[in-house]
Amino acid sequence: MVEAMAGLTWGLVIWIIILVLSMLIAPIFAKDKKLAVFLAALTVVCMGMMWCFTYMSQMYPLVQPIKKD
Repeated sequence: MVEAMAGLTWGLVIWIIILVLSMLIAPIFAKDKKLAVFLAALTVVCMGMMWCFTYMSQMYPLVQPIKKD
């Protein structure tokens, strides 16, 4: 359990780093700086949440595999 949570924690740390980088880089290429930062943050948060959901669903699957002999 602790090992699985360590992977989730490190993954979220990586997503936070990506969030900060995207918020620093996005205004460079946009005319509307506030909108660019907002959209970059929203995009990274949604991708991070999707990654988290997928990671957790693999840790605790709803359907258990059945081994056939």
